[in-house]
Amino acid sequence: MYNIVVDDVWETETWETINCALPENDCASKVVITTRNSEVGAKAGDVYKLRPLSHDKSKELFYKRTSGSDGDNQLVDEIIDKCDGVPLSIIAIASLLVDRSLEDWQNVYDSIIFGCEEDKTRTILLYSYYDLPSYLKPCLLYLSMYPEDREIEKYSLIWRWIAEGFVQLGKEGGTLFEVGERYFNELLNRSMVQPVEDQNDSVIEGCRIHDIVLDLIRDLSAEENFVTIFVEKQHGLPECVTKTEEVGLHGFVGKVRRLSIQRCHVEDISQDTLGMPVVVRSLDIVSSEHFDMALVSRFQACRVLVIDCKNTRNLKHLGKLLHLRYLEIVTCSSEGYRFPKEIENLKSLHTLRLKHGGGSYHDELPPPVCELRQLRCLHAKVRTVATDSMGKLKCLEKLDLEVTCDEDSEVNDFVLELCKLTKLRVLKIRFWFDMTETSKKAVAHSLSNLQEIRELNIWFRQTSTTTVAVWEGWEPPRRLLRLNMRDWSFSLRMMNPSRFQYLCHLYLEIHVVEEKDLENLAQLPELLYLNLSCDKVHQGFVVGASAFKKLRVCKVQTTFIFLQGAAPRLETLCLAAILQRSSFCLSDISTREAIPDLDFGLGNLILLKEVNICVNCENSFPAEVEEAEDAVKRAVEEHPNRPTFEIRRNNEDAMLSNDDVKPDNVVRLPLSARDFHFSQEEHVKAMLHYRWLEKITYDIDCEGATYFHVLGAEESMRNVATCHPNRPILQTNLINEDKLEPVEFTVWWELKYDDLFDYTKAGWYKYRFPEKISLVINCEDARLSEVEKLESALRHGFAVHRDRPILLMSRKNEDKMVSDSCSSELGGHDGPAGDKTPPVSNDAKEQDMRGDTQWSPELSDG
Repeated sequence: MYNIVVDDVWETETWETINCALPENDCASKVVITTRNSEVGAKAGDVYKLRPLSHDKSKELFYKRTSGSDGDNQLVDEIIDKCDGVPLSIIAIASLLVDRSLEDWQNVYDSIIFGCEEDKTRTILLYSYYDLPSYLKPCLLYLSMYPEDREIEKYSLIWRWIAEGFVQLGKEGGTLFEVGERYFNELLNRSMVQPVEDQNDSVIEGCRIHDIVLDLIRDLSAEENFVTIFVEKQHGLPECVTKTEEVGLHGFVGKVRRLSIQRCHVEDISQDTLGMPVVVRSLDIVSSEHFDMALVSRFQACRVLVIDCKNTRNLKHLGKLLHLRYLEIVTCSSEGYRFPKEIENLKSLHTLRLKHGGGSYHDELPPPVCELRQLRCLHAKVRTVATDSMGKLKCLEKLDLEVTCDEDSEVNDFVLELCKLTKLRVLKIRFWFDMTETSKKAVAHSLSNLQEIRELNIWFRQTSTTTVAVWEGWEPPRRLLRLNMRDWSFSLRMMNPSRFQYLCHLYLEIHVVEEKDLENLAQLPELLYLNLSCDKVHQGFVVGASAFKKLRVCKVQTTFIFLQGAAPRLETLCLAAILQRSSFCLSDISTREAIPDLDFGLGNLILLKEVNICVNCENSFPAEVEEAEDAVKRAVEEHPNRPTFEIRRNNEDAMLSNDDVKPDNVVRLPLSARDFHFSQEEHVKAMLHYRWLEKITYDIDCEGATYFHVLGAEESMRNVATCHPNRPILQTNLINEDKLEPVEFTVWWELKYDDLFDYTKAGWYKYRFPEKISLVINCEDARLSEVEKLESALRHGFAVHRDRPILLMSRKNEDKMVSDSCSSELGGHDGPAGDKTPPVSNDAKEQDMRGDTQWSPELSDG
């Protein structure tokens, strides 16, 4: 049985092709298609025509877009009636009226119905287009170059507008990109394009064009000869393209300014068809199998070039496009491509985007790229970078790199060049390799010099936790708006609200979050979006009344308790609940322990619209999971806003069944001390499965292990018993204690640690020793005085222990010792043992130490 939805089928042939792939059986499968073609619907089977919105729903949608403006009710009713309940028409006309005075609404209405066509939606959209200011019309028409249903990336689109010359600096000031961003937002506000949000951080990353709007602007583009599109079903371009009659020195009849070739082989297009190279300003070649750059080497006036092909050849011809401002190359070849030296001829290039599919990387960032002094935007996915010349790109405003290197020194050189790019406003760097703490500090130091940055995205490969000192000297940009940080060495202690006055978007993947650190986040004055992920999870953070005043989206890998007045503008909430302690994080308490009733204070979030809860099912019974889900569901249903609710289960395969764990209150298990650290650790963690546990007994086999192995096993088991919710009694029995291996001490190694000679620091007092313990002293490369010093320390440490064990001590490799006289002539011995220590008498290599040493008054209190 299957259920399939096929959206937006335009032609009957398309449906027939899809239908051939669907097996016919009696399994009650369902196939739903959507179409605006009645013939397609009739061919598919039963037809359900979507009903238009009711008058009341249409009015609600209209007022939602106009922010509840109370206009003339009769006029509003007339406007809504003309929209025929079509949401697109309602949104379009509401967007026209939202910035106008109520007195102008009648004029707009009269203008729209004047000469009204049968298709009222198209009429309204056409009026919306003509109502656009002159600088926005070419920006909207330019979108007709993109294929249908394509998600258009915001940054790429704006840089293409700039390369085409559509963006001009005005009285508002700012950079060209900032002006272009205002253009983009204005098209969104006028509902001519639809926003596309990033799934991870809810930020508008691009836009999409409605099919009806796309049809309209393609027709307008064709009428004005603004954009020409060649698709796979065409056998040639329109007649106005192929017949280009020259009139005068530079004029042409039917000239093609912008050409988009979609889903076809460029080699199959005749040379006569591509016979307009002197006038083409923008060329898009999308979804082609292969492309030879020699074909476009004659497009001397080309400013924007986009090549999206599986394989690209003869890139050396790029150097002939001297007027090129925007270059984007997308390839799926596993081998990538190498840029020729001729690319440095592109002195006017503003934007370079090198994208590679399939998770692969280009071998290196081409060194000639660093000679492009006018470059403002650079996006690449490379293995190595030009470490000695990146600083030449003084005009760079956006840098987006994914780097994987073999040499850590290359990164150090790169970050030294990075600090020279003082005009950077957007910086995204992902280091997909292990970096040392020194290299991370170099990155933080370079970032302190880049004070114009508005958006910072830094990702390090997570290997192990490093010290927080990496970021302590970092001086964040004064007007930073977005921070995306993935580094376990980063701490929320650096998030001082006084240093992040304008931060509105924060995404962090860090090691641990403490409650005192969360207070810094809660006081960020402009924070709208928070996504917090941490390796070490704590539960039940309390969010007070003055916290998160402007926060709208909160996604955290833990649980919050919201008090009254907290997060007054929060609309979307995503939490993660851990019902029982995880085997991987024994010390972390569960959500049930922190919040027994699972009351997160949802009722105090007055604007809540959406709730998502991820439940970790590990070590929990199905009934416990269902009980927790019901508790949260009740809280959501009781909320006056009735927010949407979604529950996801994580680690459902690790959930317990009623047969998995018997209600034993006493458990007895064998354990090998020798192999404990290598194979028994998970076995110990399995104690969490025993939910009714009151007592654990371990029979520890000491054969083949040293006594310090035994001590380590006992210490770990004590931790497990402490972390178990029931705090069971722990009992250990030592088996084959007479088969313990002797403990070997190497002199030159042990004497490095002063703690060995301090009984209280060494912590020996907390261990339980047997009646007799054997030690072997490795004397190789050691002086006699050092050997005696170590033996004296060991005798003293065991003599003051409460168990007073018998110490059996022996030496090995005595013939390899270094004499004190030779060591003095050579300048002494390296390490802490090099100190001249007076010899301590040693009457025998092996002796009974029980009661042999006098008590020290300083140590007897310990």
